[in-house]
Amino acid sequence: MVAGLAAYLRGLPSRWAADLQDPRQLKALIKLLQRKIPDFAPQPVYMVNSKAKVPTVWNGQVFEFSCLLDTKAADPAKPGFPGDAACPNIDDIKKPDADKLPLSPGGVTGGETITYQPGAPSPTCTAHCGKLCTGFFCVPNPTGNPNNPSSSASFPATASTTLPSGRPSTSSSLPATTLPSNPSCKATPPQKTNPPPPGTACTTDVSCSDFLCPACQWAGCLQFSPASGLTCQCLPTTDLVPGANTCAADYDCARFACGAGQRPSCLQFSPGAGPTCQCVDMLGAPPPGTACSKTWECSKYRCPQGQAPGCVQFSPGAGPTCQCMPV
Repeated sequence: MVAGLAAYLRGLPSRWAADLQDPRQLKALIKLLQRKIPDFAPQPVYMVNSKAKVPTVWNGQVFEFSCLLDTKAADPAKPGFPGDAACPNIDDIKKPDADKLPLSPGGVTGGETITYQPGAPSPTCTAHCGKLCTGFFCVPNPTGNPNNPSSSASFPATASTTLPSGRPSTSSSLPATTLPSNPSCKATPPQKTNPPPPGTACTTDVSCSDFLCPACQWAGCLQFSPASGLTCQCLPTTDLVPGANTCAADYDCARFACGAGQRPSCLQFSPGAGPTCQCVDMLGAPPPGTACSKTWECSKYRCPQGQAPGCVQFSPGAGPTCQCMPV
């Protein structure tokens, strides 16, 4: 809650926006804005003993008005607002020691200064302490391959092209030129190709979904050696067996090849069965206003001769849509 309040106060276009970039002054403002709320009050609130109230963070909002934006101190051109007496003097955040908090709960004055000194860690575990996590996923800034192989011999002999999108592909020790082909593929050639440039970094197969590869290939995320990072590659497709591969989105099926005039798609045929990859007929020109986020999403459409489908945004106020564009 306090972290969200800190971000909110920093985000306001107030006169103190630059001052609040200083963590000390931001802390002082959160302290300054705190209000005491009764934890339980059977009698009217104004009769409750102040010691029975709990200091609570506050964003400085009084109905539709803000203590940081609408008081006369915040903007001399404004007259203030009814209830602005509840707002503190925000310039007090610049006072020395304004950010210090009292140690005694609920106190508003006094307090002690806490001094930190380096020393041996304490307490320490002496029995049944568990095992320290090591490896790729146990450090803040990991490097290398997530599988943490000791040598290239740990990599499979052939490239993996069957992982669903949204998960990193496995690595391969084979160069891109020796990837196996799919001689049985009879997919319809795309009207326009846009293969990934060499060295295009990626994290998952979906990272490569903006590229269009030649017929019988698809753009996937692959690592060819332990020394290289994951990059987008045009990989051979495999023949689609209807209903054999589950999916969550159409791009999960991009690695499969369909017959001429067809495309792979993620479909659910009945409420009791999950979606699977299926071959469906290609569509005509994209209907006006067909929303998209990646070029691959428009590849299911067929455009007139001399044009190819693409994901295009024509104006800042409109989102990208599938369009037939000149080749």
